[in-house]
Amino acid sequence: MKGKKLMLALISIAVVIACWIAAVMAFSGVKEKQQQASLYAEAVSFDERGLYARAIPKYKEALAIRTDLNNEIEDRLLAAYHAHGDKGLYTDLVLKREKNGRATEEEYMQAAEYLIASYKREDAMNLVKRGIEKFDSEKLKEYYENTAYAYRANIAEYAEILSTSSRSDLMPAYNGEGWFYLNDYGWPARNKVYEAATPYNKKGYAAVRENGVYYIIDRSGELYAIADPSITDVSGLTASRVLAKKNGTYSYYDLDFQPLNEQLQFEEITRNADGVAAVKTNGRWGILADDLSVVVEPDFDDIALNALGSAFAGGHAMVKKGDAWHLIDTTGADVCEQTWADARAPESDGWIAVANAEGKWGFIDPTGAMKIDYQFEDAASFSDGLAAVEKINRWYYISTNGRVQIEENMTEARAFHDGRAIAITPAGAMILTLEYVSK
Repeated sequence: MKGKKLMLALISIAVVIACWIAAVMAFSGVKEKQQQASLYAEAVSFDERGLYARAIPKYKEALAIRTDLNNEIEDRLLAAYHAHGDKGLYTDLVLKREKNGRATEEEYMQAAEYLIASYKREDAMNLVKRGIEKFDSEKLKEYYENTAYAYRANIAEYAEILSTSSRSDLMPAYNGEGWFYLNDYGWPARNKVYEAATPYNKKGYAAVRENGVYYIIDRSGELYAIADPSITDVSGLTASRVLAKKNGTYSYYDLDFQPLNEQLQFEEITRNADGVAAVKTNGRWGILADDLSVVVEPDFDDIALNALGSAFAGGHAMVKKGDAWHLIDTTGADVCEQTWADARAPESDGWIAVANAEGKWGFIDPTGAMKIDYQFEDAASFSDGLAAVEKINRWYYISTNGRVQIEENMTEARAFHDGRAIAITPAGAMILTLEYVSK
């Protein structure tokens, strides 16, 4: 009897101990760790034999258990995705690791390669830029320089193509006999020939001339307004105004060709930008605000115009006073004391092309500080991260580190705007379109 009671007591104690051990194991995660370790070992076994389709699910199952092994397992899973060619899953995991601060330089680059292969160059370049900010890595900077400026070149057999502010806009082009509107590939968008044509404004209107009369048309080419025959030229459109010439002088008109202020008559008017425009009176240039109030009385001997027909961009312009060119802001005030022998207009908020007394061109930043020394025969200011430069009678596009990024047989090259630029080649005008535009 006593033996039986002792046995029961021992069994009870054993059960209590077993329950206690199970509870301790459950509490300490030993069971989960063992389960994860088993799954991980199985995944590695498949992985090492190249059986990624079996290894990957095991890695993912193991990762669902949270232990101190997770980072190691995640590393193996990422490598398995790469080896198996799972580009989307690899990229998704790198983006997750980026948020957790675990992505490496190599992972940034590999994910960028996969994004580019998936026609997501903008996502790829933005990822690389974040990597550069995090690591300040020369390797990532080099990768960016090698991949950011991919482009498409289309030859259009036209003597002239006008630049536009948006790559979605049709481009006016001249073939020696008349003006057409071209699409992004250099093909006529419609079978219509004009005597003259302007780029479209932001609201989708352009001015064209037929039989000596100017018209406003919409994006589809439909007639919107007809000018009086006394309008003899239209130099361009702003968002809601027409810059038109009548009786020998230019003034501002609305889209129905009605004068906005007949007292304002000028020899020339530039397109508005940054809230201002440049106007020429008696051979000298001044500045008007968008509300047509005077910012600067005609005081400048000359003013540089960019590819879009504006003097200002990025809040600055280049004006000539006497024999020197000055960098000014939208109030007309000099930005710095430095002056230059020649200058190009700003195309954006990027670096500006300037020349020294020897006729060599370099680049300054918007404060007037020298960024690329004088070395080119000619140049246009930076926009979209690139600048057109001439060396030994050939034009190229360089990035801010001076590296040549676009090298075609160009005899003239203009600034990029919204990822598109116009160049001239011996075969005719060329349309260059970037696959990615840096924001």
